[in-house]
Amino acid sequence: MNKSLLYRLFALGTVMMCVLDASAAEAYLNYTPSNTTMTFYYDDQKSSRPGTTYYINQYSVSGFPAWFEDGNSGYVTRVVFDSSFAEARPTKTTKWFYGMRNLQSIIGMNYLDSYSV
Repeated sequence: MNKSLLYRLFALGTVMMCVLDASAAEAYLNYTPSNTTMTFYYDDQKSSRPGTTYYINQYSVSGFPAWFEDGNSGYVTRVVFDSSFAEARPTKTTKWFYGMRNLQSIIGMNYLDSYSV
């Protein structure tokens, strides 16, 4: 195999790894104010979701989740764990539902794997 071909294969492999990494699944939640729903996801679609998105491990210095600090918790009426969230492995769930005084339902709780918490 000549050096030029080897170099091209290496470059192609590097580009492919970068593309795969850029679209890697991640655990996050999305708050949609129009229907006061907070949905937990584990996928690579975060940037395409309407509303406000947060990483599940996004906490303030005071130990509260970012969605509480933003004031959104008080408006949530429904929490949904999307089926994709079954692949997520959260290590911390501290105060996830803190301040959700209007919460009426939690859907898809079977998709929350708390083994690593």
